[in-house]
Amino acid sequence: MKITRRIDEDLLDRLIEKFGCTSKTEAVEMALREMDRKARFEELLKVGMGLKPRVVISTCSKSLGTGILTEMMPISTTSSAFQC
Repeated sequence: MKITRRIDEDLLDRLIEKFGCTSKTEAVEMALREMDRKARFEELLKVGMGLKPRVVISTCSKSLGTGILTEMMPISTTSSAFQC
């Protein structure tokens, strides 16, 4: 879908550089997917799964990266979170 929006160019450039996106569209799509993933993960945490937070973090961080996880509950980590 093609739409026209005003987007902070500096922010967009930082995303492109940080995550290695090959286009502005790819950077915007990656950011949208991340915000959606974060919202779904927060809902999952609210509902609960009968697991302690550390168990969820250690399990999810292996496949999702640790960006959102460390933001929600800090743990020591050195891995990068996301890539385009």
